[in-house]
Amino acid sequence: MDTPTHRIAIVLLIVILLGGCTWKQQKEAADPVSPQPVLPGEYFITHYLRR
Repeated sequence: MDTPTHRIAIVLLIVILLGGCTWKQQKEAADPVSPQPVLPGEYFITHYLRR
């Protein structure tokens, strides 16, 4: 039941699935995101509390 052909098929399936996940993440990261207005509390935290 556990032949070398089965192992190769399982490895290929894993590689294809991981490749598809990586490709989707890269595609989503390339999409431009519209800038959100910065809230006063966010500005205070990022400029005065995170140093």
